[in-house]
Amino acid sequence: MKTFIGILLVGLLGFSGCSSSDAESSPAYNVQAIGMVNGSELSVSAYVIDQEEQLSSDAMITINGEPMNIGFFVAEDLNMDQEDSLPDAIDQTVNGVRCGANQPYYFLNLLDVNEVDTVEFVAKGRQCSTFYSSSAVVPEKITIIEPSGDEPLPAGEPVIVRWEGGAPCSQFDVIYYRGSDGEMFSSGTIQGSTEFVMPALWMDAGWGVIFVAGCFPSAYDSQSALALSFGIGVVAEVYTATADSQSCRTQCTNAGYATYKACDKLHPPGPMRQQCRRQSIVIRSGCYKGCTYCPQ
Repeated sequence: MKTFIGILLVGLLGFSGCSSSDAESSPAYNVQAIGMVNGSELSVSAYVIDQEEQLSSDAMITINGEPMNIGFFVAEDLNMDQEDSLPDAIDQTVNGVRCGANQPYYFLNLLDVNEVDTVEFVAKGRQCSTFYSSSAVVPEKITIIEPSGDEPLPAGEPVIVRWEGGAPCSQFDVIYYRGSDGEMFSSGTIQGSTEFVMPALWMDAGWGVIFVAGCFPSAYDSQSALALSFGIGVVAEVYTATADSQSCRTQCTNAGYATYKACDKLHPPGPMRQQCRRQSIVIRSGCYKGCTYCPQ
């Protein structure tokens, strides 16, 4: 069992700082950011959207006073698996940006944060005027107590999921990926409880992955893709099977693919979901290099 998520480092570009030659009035920006806890490490990614609804790198963002890095991803990554009739090769993303164009995002990994620490998030324009600031508490790590993943689960029978930790989260979501047919199930929001019974119809012969997620910002449940938001979430997972044990590499590959699909439940369509998916691809690639990411 493990908590997961990270940031894929595609490229770096230093921010040149505030400019005195900017116009008197700064352009309007929206920013979306989310942090995820992985042990004692906090990984934060953010996207800035300008008044023309384009992804922008014209802001300076800091976490606890430390500047976030700027990276780039290929626009096609943002288009993959969109629910439209256009092939990925000719699809378009934010404000008609063609595939192949580089799009900016912000990232930072903090290695010395502790559970229940308060993290300060500040976003400024090139004139150094703050257009968004917020703070969030680093949640406690979630530990899935039951099932442990050590014993096969009974097919066609309810399964009790219990966990601890996650404070100050008060809302959780249990997600189950069923490996036999690729179906994904969700409990919906669980308020004030650390237990959920997965229905018998979820359970099939084969393998699956249970995720318990907490503290995901409510802004990600809205229909607005431009909402100002910053929050820190935490996710734990456990690999389960209803059949004989599998090799480490097989479990690792399966878990990486389940994580890829879980991104659809954790994030709405857009940059955050694609960032989550790219990280899951990194996990799967590691399965063939000594099975580094095999679930513990």
